[in-house]
Amino acid sequence: MPRRVALVYTPDPLAIPIGFVAGLVGSVTWNIWSPRRITNDGLHLRARKFTLVDDQGKPRATLGFVSGEPTFLIGDEETNPRVRLSAGSQGAPIVLQLDGGTRAILLTIEGQNPFLRLTENQRGRVGVGILDDGSAGIEVADRSGKVRAEFRLAPDGTVSLGLLEEAGEGSVKLASPRSGTPTLIIADSAGHSLS
Repeated sequence: MPRRVALVYTPDPLAIPIGFVAGLVGSVTWNIWSPRRITNDGLHLRARKFTLVDDQGKPRATLGFVSGEPTFLIGDEETNPRVRLSAGSQGAPIVLQLDGGTRAILLTIEGQNPFLRLTENQRGRVGVGILDDGSAGIEVADRSGKVRAEFRLAPDGTVSLGLLEEAGEGSVKLASPRSGTPTLIIADSAGHSLS
């Protein structure tokens, strides 16, 4: 004759509180760390381009790719670009544009060194930076972009001021070493001293 087995359920007094706490912890964990869905209110998790618009729907800021470089652009109320921050081997990492882009402030890396350039009509007018030889320098250019004056402080302590004639016909250079006699050189277009 087959044996009968009776199962008797004895409730554990902790089963219900443990189940409740486990469900609560699971729910909170899911809400905190679960991936969010893309919604139509502008919340994006992954995209090639993000655009921030103002109350009138005009694009005011964009995070995306420009010429293959990741770039953050900020525009004015007329959607003219005013600030550009980019990362890559081309172009300037930081650009502040004024007057619809005719004037700009560019913070660039030239060679391995930082360089600040003020431009007008995409021509450098004033440059301040550290040169490849380790000199700190300032350059001032005319409206055509030709450097006409330069001031340098060399790594050895020599201070120099150079003035260049517009057509490249000649130059004047005043140099003062850290110790020693200052020099004044007036040269022709070939660099031959006239003084």
